[in-house]
Amino acid sequence: MYLIFPDSMVIPEVASRREDNHFEDWLTATLIENTNQQQKDNPESSLRGITDLWMLEIAERKGKTWMGTFQVKFETADQGTISNDSSSDQPTGVLSFSINTDTGEMKFA
Repeated sequence: MYLIFPDSMVIPEVASRREDNHFEDWLTATLIENTNQQQKDNPESSLRGITDLWMLEIAERKGKTWMGTFQVKFETADQGTISNDSSSDQPTGVLSFSINTDTGEMKFA
């Protein structure tokens, strides 16, 4: 499955959860649940698919707009093959985001 990120999304529960000690973990799980998921063999998709996300960190908590990043893993052409070293050759990257803690709007850069 691919995780398809829109330019922005609204997560209404952010306002009530922002003081939670496990906010980053909750937001990571919520992102995975709320992104559109697309099957790997969809012929309309020409972009490399994001197949995993983790390590969401909020680096700046100033005012109502917080800024952060998370790690993503991209699909590779040979993911179907079995390998003894499953994670070292997987291309990864960092996505940035901002989130409005009042409205729950999350924008991806």
